[in-house]
Amino acid sequence: MRTLRTSRLPIALGAAFLALSLPAAAASQVTLGARLGWNFSELSDVDDAEVNRESATAAGVYLNMGGAVSFQPELLISKRSVGLVNVVDGPASETPFRQDFVEVPLLVMFRPEGLPVQPSFYGGASVSFETDCETEFDDVPDCEGFLGAETDSQLWAGIVGAGLHVNLGPVVLGLDARYNHGLTEIAPVVDAKWTYWTVGIEAGIGLGR
Repeated sequence: MRTLRTSRLPIALGAAFLALSLPAAAASQVTLGARLGWNFSELSDVDDAEVNRESATAAGVYLNMGGAVSFQPELLISKRSVGLVNVVDGPASETPFRQDFVEVPLLVMFRPEGLPVQPSFYGGASVSFETDCETEFDDVPDCEGFLGAETDSQLWAGIVGAGLHVNLGPVVLGLDARYNHGLTEIAPVVDAKWTYWTVGIEAGIGLGR
């Protein structure tokens, strides 16, 4: 297990705070809520190994600005995990590889108003700040030794997704699925990027309603 990168957390929290603070004047349309999701992750472009997709949690808060077209920043604790199976030499063996992140998605969402059940479609980008990395490869003590280089502490991804939201007065419940396409390699000497699907549930409350 590698050391927690606490020096990166203020950057993520500062960016999230700015995003959450922007629309204070429109508080009557804002929905503040919590989100719980499951990441089904894989690493793309991995040489000399098969990648077994694994699931891990992603949880945090979101703020939706309201309206048919809205801005939705989120602040999540996101875990990503895969099993890497050696297919080059020796007996096949699976090596767990896991990374933890503070993730800040910035989404633009379309959701028609005035319906009790509202479909939603959205896209955007996220930046993730690594807080931990673990592997269990033989006698290698950390991810840096396993990969041959220090992991990149800041990763970018593109996001597209869709879902359904139910309005119950001031309470809004949601279910969605999103695809996260990694744009940044996990380490300078490795081509692999995180690509993952997330299935999530949400519960929010409208402020000022």
